[in-house]
Amino acid sequence: MENSKDFEFDVKDGVIIGSKPFKVEIEYIERNLEANKAEDKKVVLKKYAYTEEEALKTLKSELEKLSKNKNVTNILGYATHKITDLKITVPNTSIGDGAFANRELTSVEFGDKISIISRNSFANNNLRSIVLPEVLGVVGHNAFENNKLVEVYIPSKVTSIDAEAFKNNRLKEVTFAPDSALTYIGEGAFAENDLTTVVLPAGVTRIKPMAFDENTEVQKLTSKHR
Repeated sequence: MENSKDFEFDVKDGVIIGSKPFKVEIEYIERNLEANKAEDKKVVLKKYAYTEEEALKTLKSELEKLSKNKNVTNILGYATHKITDLKITVPNTSIGDGAFANRELTSVEFGDKISIISRNSFANNNLRSIVLPEVLGVVGHNAFENNKLVEVYIPSKVTSIDAEAFKNNRLKEVTFAPDSALTYIGEGAFAENDLTTVVLPAGVTRIKPMAFDENTEVQKLTSKHR
């Protein structure tokens, strides 16, 4: 388990495989026992859990501990909630299969060292916008399927956008870095969106069937020349 400011991530062999989606917070006043400091201090305790039931048990347990702590003078408030805004800053190079799927996420902020976003990583969420990391090389199968993205910018180092990676969003615009290294677009990668015009990088050599299927307003699909 690795900590990244406000989150805890499960990491295995350098791959982020998930995180605890529920957070427990307790705010309280504690006597400051440091030398020459008599004033009280405010403390915010944060714990994380995999399920809502586990979060409630953790909350109960921590409140019991604090009630027995003679240095705690006042509990100001407490809560449990599901994390829907995610910030990934741990120094790993990839996000594993299905790591953050089905989480009701509304936003995600990527660290600058994520080079692979694997299949289903963020499928079935409520993401409306994303800024993909500049070092990203691969967008895996169904990585962002079934979200609410309106536009997406593909960074220069991306070489492959796999099948159904951005299927069933609300994309009106897809743009590519001027020096894009993209060569492959998988089957249904941008299907079921609202695209009208797409200008592909000159280096794209393979576009699989139905890559832009069911974009009812698509009128123009062109390729840049080097």
